[in-house]
Amino acid sequence: MNTDNITTNDVREISHPQIAKRANITTITSSLLLILAGILAVILWSGVAGVILIIAGAIVYIIKPKTEIYEPTGCHIERKSYFLSSEKSEITRKILEGELNDSTEPVQFLQQGGTRLDVLISKDRDFAAWQVFHFVPHKYVPVSKVYTLTGPPAVQFARFIKRSDKG
Repeated sequence: MNTDNITTNDVREISHPQIAKRANITTITSSLLLILAGILAVILWSGVAGVILIIAGAIVYIIKPKTEIYEPTGCHIERKSYFLSSEKSEITRKILEGELNDSTEPVQFLQQGGTRLDVLISKDRDFAAWQVFHFVPHKYVPVSKVYTLTGPPAVQFARFIKRSDKG
């Protein structure tokens, strides 16, 4: 497991040298189309419908103007949080810090829990990062450092998460 080249103590704000934020072309295109349709609607038909389309276009753009890319492969990074019972926090952390393979027993994720596992995985599964958080009143605090994986270990980690997510 690699913990080098990390410039944050929180996986949700990870700043890895091989992760870049890029403009989300789909969001930009759809928001521009909505705004243009709104302008046309204001000019040709109804001012109210046009204004609604313009506002919708602005909201779409504000929601997700950028996306994260794993630069070596150009794949998008997906972020997800999984919840576990507090009793399984240490066991889960030890499993994740160890050698993962297809025989590693999956963990059971819950809808809510005292432990949160935040995960970043590239679409091609060539990059992964994870961190464990524990709930203290009103917030989750990190109980592990940020771990990053590339290559085959990242693929095994992604398989483990997928198996655990199904269970």
